Amino acid sequence: HSSEEALRLLRACDVSCAPVYDYAQVAADPQVVRNGLLGRQDHPVLGPVPFVRHPLRIQDMESPMRLNQL
Repeated sequence: HSSEEALRLLRACDVSCAPVYDYAQVAADPQVVRNGLLGRQDHPVLGPVPFVRHPLRIQDMESPMRLNQL
């Protein structure tokens, strides 16, 4: 079965379920995009490096995440 078929069958049986996304699907998910959960930071050697932002945010405060801390 495809994911869509499996979800349809499970939901028809009143089973709580959700799809499991790969990285590309997560990055394209409208809610992930709308909430700004993915970021990019420039690295001097690697160029732009994607990362997952911390889900908790304080208004007007930038994330302390820095690639040199990895």
